[in-house]
Amino acid sequence: MTRSHRLALSLALVLAGTPAVAAQAPPATQAPAAATSAQPAAPLALALEGPTALVFHVVKADRGPEFEQLFARLTTGLAASSVEARRQQAEGWRLLKQNAPTPEGHLVYVSVIEPVVANQEYDMARLLAEAYPDEGLALYQTLLAVHVQPTVQASSLTRVGDPAAPAATPEAEP
Repeated sequence: MTRSHRLALSLALVLAGTPAVAAQAPPATQAPAAATSAQPAAPLALALEGPTALVFHVVKADRGPEFEQLFARLTTGLAASSVEARRQQAEGWRLLKQNAPTPEGHLVYVSVIEPVVANQEYDMARLLAEAYPDEGLALYQTLLAVHVQPTVQASSLTRVGDPAAPAATPEAEP
């Protein structure tokens, strides 16, 4: 199932983890035990369903290195998280780059996520703000600036014809 996702959903949601906004709204990163407050947790901006997902990013031709640095910071931040689910996300999230640019000269990157960690946020802007709260706004602005448009395509996938599964045997005809 494919769906569009806006990076620019809500700057306030992205900045929820930064000190300037933390007093106004609880961070989206608060632990489940702390989520018992009167205010509900923010809904996931990019929830994926497993076991595999792809997220396509179209990046300006001259901004590829910046996008790659953002992705490296993302996976580093996830891997260093005190939250086990975030560390699991880091382990299963890889970035591929299409060999040839689009006809317009843009770069195409594909995030390959396998396995998808259920019920977790996969929005890069929110995860970067969570991992680096003091830099949330700057990272968000850079993420917007490197993309051709503030939209990414995300697809949740299921394997077909898994080689690990036993092969189906056709029934004999009488």
